[in-house]
Amino acid sequence: MHQIDAYDDMQDGIVEELADYTIYDALQNAAEAWSIVSSQPISNCWKKTGILPPSINETGEFPDNDSAFSDDSFDMDIDELEALISQLPNSDLNAYEYLHVENEMPEGGLTDFEIVDTIRNADKEEEDMMDETEFTPISEKVSPTDAEKAIDKTIKFLYEQGPEFGDINEELKVLRKLHKKVKLLVVNNLKQLDLHYFQYNNNNV
Repeated sequence: MHQIDAYDDMQDGIVEELADYTIYDALQNAAEAWSIVSSQPISNCWKKTGILPPSINETGEFPDNDSAFSDDSFDMDIDELEALISQLPNSDLNAYEYLHVENEMPEGGLTDFEIVDTIRNADKEEEDMMDETEFTPISEKVSPTDAEKAIDKTIKFLYEQGPEFGDINEELKVLRKLHKKVKLLVVNNLKQLDLHYFQYNNNNV
């Protein structure tokens, strides 16, 4: 029993210690751990990858001159990289632009203030849209058949889009459920039409 109590006390102490553990503490611990590692194990790991130039693999040291990285070999690497980039779909970037694409600010990007303002006003905008929907008169009813065709076209459109359109799995799930409901409504309407037609014919016989 004493051992269990001691274990529980120790666990409580660990949890309490972790509660005060910050990102700064984690970075400090990581830096301290790396400072303990000598250069030799790191060098050995790089050798095993086989991606370092032969002159470095043989000596284990980086040369002071640029013999290992000549301009010719660098240009060849750039050419190879650009050849690979050109094979990517919808890509007209060169090697430099491709490597630094994340540093480019997209045109029309939102500022931090605009992002915060959008999030704060999201609920209000949704309420306004709901109010507008409630008080907007429907001029013409959409038939179940037209709705079924529209959903079917939307699903086909999403399937035809490439990866640049983004992930559409959740949207497709919703549309497929909606498509099923509307299709059932179409079938039920057809059954009712058949029933009315049958009753009408019987009354006129």
